[in-house]
Amino acid sequence: MSRMTTTLLALAVLGLTLPGCSEEKEKFEYQSTKVKKSDLRIYIRQKGEIQSSDPVSVVNPLPGRPILLSIVEEGTLVKKGDKLFDIDVNDAQDRLLQQNISTSSAEQALFKAEQDLEIEIQQNESDVKKAELDVLFAELDRKQYLEGDLPREIEEHESDIKLSEEELKRAKDTLTWSRRLAEKGYISGDKLESDELSVKRNQIQVRLNQLKKDVLDEYTSTKRKEELRSNLEEAKRELKRVQAKTAASLAQRQNEVKSRKAQYEFEVAKLEKIKNEVTNNVVYSPADGYVVYAREGGRRDAKPIEAGSQLREGQVVCTIPNMDRVKVDVDVHESWVQKVAVGMPVLITTDTGALLQGEVERIASVPDSQSWYRNPDLKVYSTEVTVENPGGVLRPGMNCAAEIILAQLEDVVNIPVQSVYSNGQKTFCYVKKSDGKAELREIEVGNHNGEMIHVKGGLEVGEDIYLALPHDAPSLPLAETVTAKVEIKPRAHPGAGEKPAGDSEAGGAGAGAENGRGGRGGRGGRQMSDEERAKMRERFNNMTPEERAKMREQMGGNRGGRGGRGGDGQGARRSTTEEGS
Repeated sequence: MSRMTTTLLALAVLGLTLPGCSEEKEKFEYQSTKVKKSDLRIYIRQKGEIQSSDPVSVVNPLPGRPILLSIVEEGTLVKKGDKLFDIDVNDAQDRLLQQNISTSSAEQALFKAEQDLEIEIQQNESDVKKAELDVLFAELDRKQYLEGDLPREIEEHESDIKLSEEELKRAKDTLTWSRRLAEKGYISGDKLESDELSVKRNQIQVRLNQLKKDVLDEYTSTKRKEELRSNLEEAKRELKRVQAKTAASLAQRQNEVKSRKAQYEFEVAKLEKIKNEVTNNVVYSPADGYVVYAREGGRRDAKPIEAGSQLREGQVVCTIPNMDRVKVDVDVHESWVQKVAVGMPVLITTDTGALLQGEVERIASVPDSQSWYRNPDLKVYSTEVTVENPGGVLRPGMNCAAEIILAQLEDVVNIPVQSVYSNGQKTFCYVKKSDGKAELREIEVGNHNGEMIHVKGGLEVGEDIYLALPHDAPSLPLAETVTAKVEIKPRAHPGAGEKPAGDSEAGGAGAGAENGRGGRGGRGGRQMSDEERAKMRERFNNMTPEERAKMREQMGGNRGGRGGRGGDGQGARRSTTEEGS
């Protein structure tokens, strides 16, 4: 595509001029070629690299950031079980010693927690049993008093009352006889007094016994009943407290055992992991094949892995590709991606001269982020091409060229792309007449492959066309001015705080141009610097024919709209009149 000759219109836009024709150049005979018919293959050619479509990835099995000590050379043919690379484990050995100590401490802590749990279970059983006995004893004490001690005491007091009453009655009878005998002089006065005292004594005893019974009924038994009832309730509450306390302490001990067990299992797992690091520092091949080093991020331009590199856990160190079926990743420009479809045939040519045919397997739905990061103006889509590889002709890492076949045109008129020119609307070429003069001829073109382009009309087979622009060649006609009508919708009535359309800055600038003061829009834009012009030229040379045609259409439409420098404002008024018409 870069070989296509830049058109006159593009040269004018870029601020370039054709060199003057000296006498020596007038004598120079410009190269021409015959228009011919032939088969034309429309394709996209891109560079790529052979890769396995189903590689076996070999990763770093160790955690942390270990150092790669050694690795077999890239491209080595290995068998399953052969050593691939080994990793430094000196740090892991130190951690293994420390972990053995930690695991032993965790085991002792677990044993102590289990013993404490067993002691707690036994102690809880004893405490609960004692509390249950206290409840039982309180119930028995209450029952014993209500059914045994209290009735006995009542009966004793009643017996004492009856006995004292009998004694009083007897004493009264004796006193009666003593009074009779004393009247007759049979007993002395002392004896009478003694009998009278006996009666008084027995009366007092009857009252005391009756009082004791009343105290028992009114106070002692009531107090004792309430005391025993309270003791029973307190014993029951104490049983509940003991049960809750033992359940809580038991749960605490069980959680302690569970925690210590989990800690011990964690330390054991950590120990096994470190043991695995120490014992699995050598990695062996999982399959037969050639060793291919992994690239950081999968980029072909990334630095490959090497001895001394610091690895990540799970990082792919190398791959063992399956070369029965290979793939090629090619970048398709956004201007071509719509023409590429899955299943299209692809010709793969290696630098060694091998030629194989594949097909498009997958097309990315979004542009490649790496290419976009390197050049924001370049949008390419990663396209995967798969190729059968019988006999192992293709090897991983081989450079190749991939031609995606878009179409196969048979027996069509085609000419070199550098002989085609465009003014943004129409396409031309310069036909060499019999007298050697160049005739500007409008032609109709179709698809191209970057070298040859299909001519649908305007040329006959056998005619000569110039490959380079002769010095006396007629200029390309200017593109017709395309005036686009712009529909201006009436604005709504401005609200509070909003300026009317006529009071805006844009309106002021337009009024200035109408009055001949030459606003900014009448200058046609600022002049480009040399650096900007060089960048624009480079970008133009890298464009596809479709992109160039689109750019020429845009520039052709803008040429008619370039206003004057201002002055009397005629250019601005003329444009306004044309749009209104």
